[in-house]
Amino acid sequence: MTSCQQLTQENPPQAVIIIGEHSYNTMVGSYCWKHICADTEAPAELLKGKAPIIIKGSEQIKLQIDYQAKPDEVILSKHVSGYDYETVAEKSEFQAPIETGVYYYEDSVRWFDKKNAEIPKGDVVYAFVLKVR
Repeated sequence: MTSCQQLTQENPPQAVIIIGEHSYNTMVGSYCWKHICADTEAPAELLKGKAPIIIKGSEQIKLQIDYQAKPDEVILSKHVSGYDYETVAEKSEFQAPIETGVYYYEDSVRWFDKKNAEIPKGDVVYAFVLKVR
């Protein structure tokens, strides 16, 4: 990643998911921020052993990032198998699946250089696991 010197905080921002009146922490996965890149396991592996967030099917879910600048790109993906994911949404909000089960998600978030939209200033993957009842 290049052109990260414009980011104002030293570490990637934290994020929560909002479901109804409640907020839940996400885990920071791989990222590039202020000239530092860190690579972690895939979100399904990263979240192994973590208690899932219990929700009802079709609940509305929103990603909220603790950072003054809104991201330029948000891509939500759901774990399919192994290291395979499928894109669910390209925005900060989505609806939970209807079917009961455990679902692993990653939100891939990017901020781009305002002078050159091709150059990411920073990117972060936020991971969380949901259990639909």
